[in-house]
Amino acid sequence: RDRAGTPYFLRILPYRILPRVGNGALASEPVPIDGVVLTLTDMTALDTARACAAQLSAIVEWSDDAIMSLSLDGTIMTWNRGAEQVFGYAADEAIGKSAMILMRPGSERELEAYLAEIARGAKVEHGSAMCRRKDGSSVDVSVMISPIYTHARVTGASAIGHDVSSLTETQRALEEEQRKVTLLLQRREEFLAMLSHELRNPLSAVLSATTALDGEPAVDMARRCRQVIKRQATHIKHLLDDLLDVSRITSEKFTIQRENLNLRDVIDVAVEATQPLLEDCPVEPVCDVPPRPLPLH
Repeated sequence: RDRAGTPYFLRILPYRILPRVGNGALASEPVPIDGVVLTLTDMTALDTARACAAQLSAIVEWSDDAIMSLSLDGTIMTWNRGAEQVFGYAADEAIGKSAMILMRPGSERELEAYLAEIARGAKVEHGSAMCRRKDGSSVDVSVMISPIYTHARVTGASAIGHDVSSLTETQRALEEEQRKVTLLLQRREEFLAMLSHELRNPLSAVLSATTALDGEPAVDMARRCRQVIKRQATHIKHLLDDLLDVSRITSEKFTIQRENLNLRDVIDVAVEATQPLLEDCPVEPVCDVPPRPLPLH
């Protein structure tokens, strides 16, 4: 190196001065060395290139992504630490083997298709593949494969694989949650539509009964109207309780309770709910129910 620190390559070569004989030809006998020739070559460019190559090599070697080079027939030529972490093979176990060891059974044609694209000079960007680890487990890998050129000819491929298993699992979980949310919203809309329908019918019966009471009906008719109002008001209360119990909608838990009831009461409620709908129609409902109780469980 000189004073400025510039590196030089020093070459020392000996030289001889060969004597000539009478006819002008050089003498053939060995002669002693007369001196040496010193040549100095500036190594700055070479050192810079070596440092750059060493840095790039370190970047590749210590990358968390799986980085490898392949021949055009799929043989693994180089293998970094990231590839060992992703696939479980050490470098001496992978180099020289076919990249088929990384493919899931039945997906070998994917690698063949990728290498065919590379041989044509194309680049495979973010190809998704389900690969196989050394222990036989599967791993989702996002792969980018680029051609390697030597003297303007494609001689191999460089492959960079990123483990996206956690991302894929998260995406699947989000899709499942989205499906559940969509289903819950659909159930809520169906539930609210049912309640809306069920509320209209008892309200119509209550309005019809109050209208009848406004006309000062007979005692028996007034008693029946009050019973209608009481039954329909109770029914509306139950519907409102269901409407306010939002947890039953979102948790998909609808409890079915067994109770003793009189079928006559159920029929009376149904007739009362539908009676207002038939007032403007030329239809007269007829209910033929035995006078005795009709118990059900």
